[in-house]
Amino acid sequence: MTDLIEKGRQHRFIGVAVHMLVFLAFYLLYLLILVTMGTDNPFYPFDWAANRGFLCYWVPVLIVRLLNYNIAAGCMTTGYFLGLLLSIPVNKLTYQEIPYDSGVGFYTTMYEFYFWFFVVVISIVVGIVEEVRYRKRQAS
Repeated sequence: MTDLIEKGRQHRFIGVAVHMLVFLAFYLLYLLILVTMGTDNPFYPFDWAANRGFLCYWVPVLIVRLLNYNIAAGCMTTGYFLGLLLSIPVNKLTYQEIPYDSGVGFYTTMYEFYFWFFVVVISIVVGIVEEVRYRKRQAS
C-alpha cells in the first residue's frame, strides 16, 4: 500500500486523471440510468446529486489531489460514492411526501441528504487523520 501511495505522489497528474475518470464514470452512470429508467428509478440519489450541483464536490477533491494528499482525496471520493449508495435504502425507509397545501411546498423529507452529508464529513475527517498519520510515519 505504501508503494502505491508513493507512486501516486510521484505521478501527480496520473492520479488526477484517475480521479477525473472516476467522475466521468459516475456521470456516465447517471446518464445511463436516466436514459434507461427515466427519472422515476430506484437510484434516486444519483439523480439527486447530479441535478443539485453536488458534482461540484469534485473540484475540492481534484484540488486536494493536485496538492498531493492522495489518502485524503481517496477518502473523499470513497465517502461521496458510499454516501450515495447507502442513501438509497435511507430514502426508501424514510420517504414520505409533504402535502403541497401544508405551506412547505412539494418537497419530500431530506434524510438522504443529511445521511450523505454525514458520510462525506466523516470520510473527509478520516482522510485528513490518515494523511497526517501517514506523513508522520514517513517523516520518522
